[in-house]
Amino acid sequence: MDLFKRFKRKCPDGTIHWVYRNINDAFPLIVADVDASVNSKVSLEDVAQTELGAKYSTKIKGLLFELDSANQNIMIEFRAVYSVYQGEPCGNAKFFSAKIAEIIEDHKNLRHLKTKIEGLVSILGANGISEKGFVNAYLDITNSYGKYVPKQATQAKVHEMAEESLDWQKTKKGGNDEDN
Repeated sequence: MDLFKRFKRKCPDGTIHWVYRNINDAFPLIVADVDASVNSKVSLEDVAQTELGAKYSTKIKGLLFELDSANQNIMIEFRAVYSVYQGEPCGNAKFFSAKIAEIIEDHKNLRHLKTKIEGLVSILGANGISEKGFVNAYLDITNSYGKYVPKQATQAKVHEMAEESLDWQKTKKGGNDEDN
């Protein structure tokens, strides 16, 4: 029964807070649909069959690994925030509300990121994208969601700068030897 899972705390300002005794009972109410493992729904088997997919499957795996890690970090952050709230619900109610809003926003962004990765995997598996198209889509994902996939974003930025450097060297006209 739900009554035994929670306790009631009446605060000095007259507000009443119902607090779950066990964090495991509270967590599903806030972020019910966080996937325990993102990798479960995204299959790379079809991707590996294509030439381009074989070449870039490591990049996709990296995105999925970091996405899974970001999902787990959201769960850990919620547990930490709820523990603070649970200890003193009256004094920490506003903090709890603000942090939950941040966690929900992060969760929403991770769902968008997951959808973009799944779309990229689907197109790549169907051999429906050029190498340039894949690289542009990958860079878009890493630039837009770098907070959640920092390692992939850093590697993508290095790749992007290397390409920019090559382009710059090709277009440089009449430079001095000291510039090289």
